[in-house]
Amino acid sequence: MVEGDVVTPAAATAAAGLGIPLTAVFLGNTRLTPAHLRAAPDWLEGADDTAYREIAAWVRDRSAALRDACAAGGHVYVELGTGYAQGIERAYATLLERA
Repeated sequence: MVEGDVVTPAAATAAAGLGIPLTAVFLGNTRLTPAHLRAAPDWLEGADDTAYREIAAWVRDRSAALRDACAAGGHVYVELGTGYAQGIERAYATLLERA
């Protein structure tokens, strides 16, 4: 599974152009809030409210850009902000279908 942080849709397109077999599904969350972050991983434990707001905004912005890049390049983008578990299931099913 490829999330788009290190391998981007452009990199996946380039790999395919070189004949490198790659099945990619990109995940994002354009609805992430500071409250979601507070309920999730403890890697932000001890961070102040500003950090939570800034990170949530960065994830939303990055997710929107990733969604647009996937649409432009014909890649699958799965929005996790409309249901995390369902999104993960859809991503996994897509990977299995394309593998």
